[in-house]
Amino acid sequence: MDTQYKPIACPHHTHAYKKGQLHWLKNKVVSAAFDYEGRMTQLHLHGDDRNAISKDYHGNQFVIFDDIPLFWDAWDVMDYHLETRKPISEKLQHVKILDEGPLRLQLEFSLKISDKSYIKQVITLDADSPYFRFDTEVTWHENRKFLKVEFPTSIHSMQASYDIQYGHLQRTNHNNTSWDSAQFEVGCLNIHSVNIFFSKKN
Repeated sequence: MDTQYKPIACPHHTHAYKKGQLHWLKNKVVSAAFDYEGRMTQLHLHGDDRNAISKDYHGNQFVIFDDIPLFWDAWDVMDYHLETRKPISEKLQHVKILDEGPLRLQLEFSLKISDKSYIKQVITLDADSPYFRFDTEVTWHENRKFLKVEFPTSIHSMQASYDIQYGHLQRTNHNNTSWDSAQFEVGCLNIHSVNIFFSKKN
């Protein structure tokens, strides 16, 4: 018996386009704009004009810090490391489109950390996904340094939620007291209708 296969139409497809110097990735849930360094400049929920990324900074901004604690190298982190912040902006490869949809969009770029270390990242948005995925490969040959990626948001919240085994806990994200100042790393921020969640996969 002859069987004919027909393609199935995708009701909710992704859409990629370039506007000025920005690459836009969009589906039915979210949309975001990325500059030529792979930094996120805008993040929107469908039907909401509010930009969840800070207007003064960029999301997906890689930064490097000195890692010289008072005790326990490669374990303890002191708050004074924040004073050694250095953004990584030297490009090895400008943003390029790997996949143009309709089911998946992908951008790729590379950044230079030093003469021996570099970052390669692929940003993915699937058709029905409510989030962006950042697959990051780091070739690391640094000593007493550590790497972070920043997503400054426009969300104002007094607390942040942190994943722990079998649950989560909440901490303040301000510096009103010395106890607050010691909690200088932020997990999940949320306000009504908007949630920003950062998940790490080894």
